[in-house]
Amino acid sequence: MRNVIKLYHRGMSAEALAQAVIAEYFDGKEPSFPIDPFKMIRDLGIVYQFMEFKDLEGIYILPDDEDDIPVIGINFGLEIFYHS
Repeated sequence: MRNVIKLYHRGMSAEALAQAVIAEYFDGKEPSFPIDPFKMIRDLGIVYQFMEFKDLEGIYILPDDEDDIPVIGINFGLEIFYHS
């Protein structure tokens, strides 16, 4: 799997980054549903943490370089639907 940092381009919207990650993760094939976003995050080597945000659903912090890791902060005040 390609490094997620290489999928991001300066000024890219969150939606465009999500589309690029999904296309890369599923190798351009139609994803099967339901999609487990937490499995995807783990498979991509991204650290995530539930946090309290006032006006944000979450944040994505890009790694500084190849030796750094990406981090996702998820607003724990939002309802997340998960089906196994």
